[in-house]
Parts: sequence; structure tokens; C-alpha cells
Amino acid sequence: MDRTQSEIKVSTLNVHGRGPGWRARRVELVRQLVALDVDAISLQELRTWPSQGAWLARASSPPGPLSTRPWRGGARAYTFVGARKRGLRGYEGIGVVTRLPVLEREIVPLGAGGRVALRCRLDVGGTAFDLYSVHFQHGSMTGDIRLRGAERLLTTIEARGGPAVVAGDLNGPPESRALQLLTGTLRSTQVVVHGMEPASTVAPVERGTVLDYILVSDGIEVLGAGLAFDEPGPGGEMVSDHLGLVSRIRLLPGS
Repeated sequence: MDRTQSEIKVSTLNVHGRGPGWRARRVELVRQLVALDVDAISLQELRTWPSQGAWLARASSPPGPLSTRPWRGGARAYTFVGARKRGLRGYEGIGVVTRLPVLEREIVPLGAGGRVALRCRLDVGGTAFDLYSVHFQHGSMTGDIRLRGAERLLTTIEARGGPAVVAGDLNGPPESRALQLLTGTLRSTQVVVHGMEPASTVAPVERGTVLDYILVSDGIEVLGAGLAFDEPGPGGEMVSDHLGLVSRIRLLPGS
């Protein structure tokens, strides 16, 4: 696919760690990632040792040892930038796999539960933007924790300045307080393109369960948005217990 210099594809997926069927799931994950042809993907629920994110970057780069499709993304290999959760859950992390140059990396504490966001400043032909990989606290009784995490995230975005993309498992529906706070400043790419969030972002699909989002700030034009990693493998296995999202965006001049 031909793109202008400032046009990129970003995606997000909660990979479900080394949950059931990982050895089969990982083959399908690489196949779909290469076919998706993304420039950067935010990943959640990564096992940090051995590093699933680093493995995925290697496996998806040319020649892609597990890929069954030809590489369509040019010669640049993927790299992985990761962060561990704090405390006892340090075996689990988040990360970004990207083929864009990484200019900066920052870990943003989000509060209780050892949750952190990972900020990667990425270069797109001389213009930079921040991609935040985020995984908020889960649970029906943790709305206050998610709200405080959203507040900290927005404070960081404002302090760093420039265009920003927030992508990840935010563990709440669009009407939750955390999402309402975020979307008061940021725009959901799904809503921009389709007028609404998808019916579900979990697998198997459960209508009305939307937990995953790609949100963008001013300075970013949304060109397309849809589901990703939603195809079953040859044995019927899904890549994860979440569906992924993908968005095509463009950095506006002067951003």
C-alpha cells in the first residue's frame, strides 16, 4: 500500500500472555501482523521473561521465521520497546513493536496495581508523535483507579506536548468515567470513522463488551479504522482473548 511520508498505520492488541494455546496462537499472530503491515503496534499482557515482545519483533521482521506471507513493509525491521509492571506483577509488561525510529522512551506510573503506561516518541519522516501503550486496571470495583490513571495519562500528554496516540486495553466501556475523561480531550479513531465503537473487542465476541481503544489528539487526521487480529487460525484458534484494532492516521503539517 502506498502512503504519504506522514501517513502511518497503528494498532493495538492484548496478547493474553502465555495463556492457553500460545504456541499455535503465536504463529497466527505473526501471520496477521505481517499481513496488517503496521508501522507500530501497542501490546499488552506481555510476558517479560522470556520477552514475548522481543520475540514478536524478531519473528515479524524480514525474513520472518514464522511468517507464511511475503514481507510487505519494506526493508526496515521491527524493534521492541517494553516496560514491566511494578511490584509483584513485574513478570507482565506492555510494549511497542515498531519499524519507526524511536526518539524517546518514558515509563509513566498510573497508580495502584503497578500499572504503567509506556510512552514512545516515534519519528515519521522528521515529524514526531508520542505513542502511549496503556493497560488500565481491570475489575468492576476499580473505576476510581482507572480514573486516576486517565488523569495521570492526560497530565503527561499535556506536559510532553505534540501529537499523541493512546492505544491499549483500557478495561472499561465508552461510558465509563475514565473513557469519558479521555475522550473529552482525545478522539476515538473508531468513532471518527464509524460514528461508534465496534460491537465488541473481546473474543469470542460478546456484544457490548468494548475494552480496547485507539485515541488520538489534535494534530492527527484519522483516515481509517477497523478491527484487527479477528481471524481464526487454521485450527479455529483466535490470536488472543481480545480482538485488536488498527487505524490509519496522518500527522498534520506543523503538528
